[in-house]
Amino acid sequence: MQRPRGGGRAARGRDKRPEFWYSLVTGGRGGRGHRSRRAGAGAAREGSDVEIKRTGPPSARDVRGKQITWTLPLNSMPPKEWTQFFKQTTDATVVCSPQKVSIYQGQMVFESVEDDVPTWIKFIDTWMATANGRYKEWDTGERRRRGENVDVVDREKKLVDLNEKFKNL
Repeated sequence: MQRPRGGGRAARGRDKRPEFWYSLVTGGRGGRGHRSRRAGAGAAREGSDVEIKRTGPPSARDVRGKQITWTLPLNSMPPKEWTQFFKQTTDATVVCSPQKVSIYQGQMVFESVEDDVPTWIKFIDTWMATANGRYKEWDTGERRRRGENVDVVDREKKLVDLNEKFKNL
């Protein structure tokens, strides 16, 4: 029996990813071997004030024994720095850890038994809030470093502080 031509993982028989994974990565367009482009038009861009939030409840995508693969839709694809802040969060349990969450095409993907899903959602919301705060601080620092106008709110606060400081002169 001849092996199919082509050097892809699926052709060599080593691709063990479940079928649903390809629909997540490709957004429902194509299957194995189809490569999707990275962060699309709805992606959060560096320097933007986009706060990453989930836009809906978890959806079950696959079942293996008691383990269920869940997805959570996001309002946009997070920048790589945001993802790093999310993964570096230290608030975790034996069951729930940010390292066990993947991000594909604007969706978070994690595996859990059915009973642990509310706990996962609570932790994911906390990790997202932490990552949003850390990303905003990092982005503000990067803008200041580059000499960009940081924020109208910062400008207004600075004006109020200056006026208060020198009101008695």
